[in-house]
Amino acid sequence: MTQKIALAILLAASTALPAMAQETRTITGEIAYLQRIALPEVAQVRAEVRGPHDVLLAQYNQPTGGAQVPLPFTLEIPDDVTARLTVSIAFEGQVRWLAPSVDLPLGGDDIALGTLQAAPFVAAGFTSSFNCEGEIISAGFVNDTIVITREDGSQRIMPQVIAASGAKFADPDNPDQTFFWNKGDNATMRMDGILSECAVVADAQAAPWRASGFEPGWLIEITGDNYTLTRMDEDDVIGVLPEPTWQQGAVVWAISNPEMQLRAAPEVCYDNATGMPHPETVSLTLGDGTVLQGCGGNPASLLQGETWRVTDLNDLGVPSDGDGLIRFAADGSVSGQSFCNNFIGSYEIGGEAISMGHLASTLKICGAQADYREEGFLKALRDTVMFSFDASGGLELRDLAGTVIIRASR
Repeated sequence: MTQKIALAILLAASTALPAMAQETRTITGEIAYLQRIALPEVAQVRAEVRGPHDVLLAQYNQPTGGAQVPLPFTLEIPDDVTARLTVSIAFEGQVRWLAPSVDLPLGGDDIALGTLQAAPFVAAGFTSSFNCEGEIISAGFVNDTIVITREDGSQRIMPQVIAASGAKFADPDNPDQTFFWNKGDNATMRMDGILSECAVVADAQAAPWRASGFEPGWLIEITGDNYTLTRMDEDDVIGVLPEPTWQQGAVVWAISNPEMQLRAAPEVCYDNATGMPHPETVSLTLGDGTVLQGCGGNPASLLQGETWRVTDLNDLGVPSDGDGLIRFAADGSVSGQSFCNNFIGSYEIGGEAISMGHLASTLKICGAQADYREEGFLKALRDTVMFSFDASGGLELRDLAGTVIIRASR
């Protein structure tokens, strides 16, 4: 009983602590739009900042009282988290104008964003999600037009045009450079001249977030707001998660019935059984005071969204007449530059290893050093079975013996 009371006091203190001790920074800006359209007196400026796991960090909801754009906003957010800001103007219960979202980096400095230009927001029906070479977009329909919503919240609205097959939608002012051509489960998207091949993403493909640890073994899986906790020699616990909060550098879920606290910090964590790096360090505090330690999140996310520049190959440095570049995409493709030629292939991350295969490259005439290193670089990619990070965040690709064969930096 004493142990449970002590734990309850500890949990209560940790909930109150962020409000007293957590350092914050100020985010300021204003929202505007170019169209000469007056806002009604009931319009509101809405701004919110969300962090990892969509945790709400701050929100701003201010009636305009008849004021017109530009309209200011101010928010206070923790300084120890990367986050995303969205700003909109709403009235009659609906968002009417939406500015592209803004990624806020880690750091303690205040940020003055200036003017964010908003565009009319259209709520589309019958939406489908597409993976367009790593970017997840939403395609919805309003009458005979398509509404493409991109990851930053920006929209493109295009009418349907005649096509030999499938359903094609294009910008009337620039139909050759901006269009979306849907053919069943696949599509071709060109936005302002940038071409992407897209594939539909089924709702069932959404992978759960997982965290696990050993000694004793445990696993928690989260899909939406639902969780399943599996422990060795214990019955599974299934429940619904509360809204998370941000406390002292981590996302925290204070779960009741049964009482426990799940904490996920965005710090690289190495699985102590396999050595696989994960993006989050996780702890689960049970109602009896037991603390389970582990790692969480998708290891692939540590590689994706970056262009890795090779700084060393097999401890021999890199050639001076070419660049080695590696990009890992969310669709399982890997591409880049092998000091001269471009290459493309696939990669897969399992529970214990990473593998890269089906690597193909172009056949350019290269400089002597780049040409000499190219074959060794592609072989090193094929030999990679594990990855890790150095103290500065640089990528280390390792072979079966654990030797670092490629070093790369952001």
